[in-house]
Amino acid sequence: FIDSSVQNSGTTDDRSDGMGTLKGEYHPVLKIVNGGVLPGPLTVGSERPLWIQGDYNTTGDWQPSSLFGDRLGQLSNQWSDSDGIDFSADCRNTGACPDVTSDVTVRAALVIGKSSGVLGCFHEDPGCSGPPANGSTGSVKMLEDWKNASCPGGRCTSTIIGSWIWMWLPQYANIHSAIPSTHSIYRRPNRVWGFDSRFLDPDDLPPGTPALGQMFRAAFRESY
Repeated sequence: FIDSSVQNSGTTDDRSDGMGTLKGEYHPVLKIVNGGVLPGPLTVGSERPLWIQGDYNTTGDWQPSSLFGDRLGQLSNQWSDSDGIDFSADCRNTGACPDVTSDVTVRAALVIGKSSGVLGCFHEDPGCSGPPANGSTGSVKMLEDWKNASCPGGRCTSTIIGSWIWMWLPQYANIHSAIPSTHSIYRRPNRVWGFDSRFLDPDDLPPGTPALGQMFRAAFRESY
């Protein structure tokens, strides 16, 4: 269920022409698909940007899982790599934004990069003067239109329950956006993001989680 051959569309600026169009090159990312059912506890990591397509760890028995990546991107269950997005314009007005038609849930510990700063406001929020440069100061990259009458309340929900750990500045998914900040490439989802209390139980930690059982001082000596 891991696809590492997809194009790193619009997540870097130093490899593009400055307007969100890649120079015909491919920059691998790690994309996880069909991850709704996990066969057991699982940890997946890559130095490349991490994209999660659709539901993850939601069907059957919950499994301790952690995902490592340069930066996190979320795609819906409806996403297709053939969906083209006009990054040089506001796709909300051009109709180029792919539509999200169902809620998406991810349950995992996330060890990812995030640029300096806070999540920032969204252009639709009261008092927000403009779009947040396509999430350049946020935690999750998105490419789709989450405002859809198919979902309750007319807006689909992104649920991410686990543990958020920001360990570094992104090295591949550059912290600056290649897309002009005056453009809005998606309309935000309802966000239900939080901590999974199951991680408080040491038996439910994902594989490879560092652990310290007990530390005590048995003896010491001065060294000159």
